[in-house]
Amino acid sequence: MWGVAAFVMYSLLVTAAIVYLIWYVAPAHGNSSIFVYIGICSLIGSLSVMSVKVPARAAPCTPVASAGVLALRVAARTPAY
Repeated sequence: MWGVAAFVMYSLLVTAAIVYLIWYVAPAHGNSSIFVYIGICSLIGSLSVMSVKVPARAAPCTPVASAGVLALRVAARTPAY
């Protein structure tokens, strides 16, 4: 349960930081500092990585995924003729 709550909280905080940087900081300081845009890109990248990582870690826990992994393991051990 803490994993889902932590991910939602992380997503909300990062989204709020991205919106703040885009709407307030970038117009005021974007022309003089490249670090504003690097920060925006880094936050979007971390959010996209975490958005893919959470479902990928949860997928093997489902019964259908477990059966598919078992079938792949059995098929890999079967000799091809």
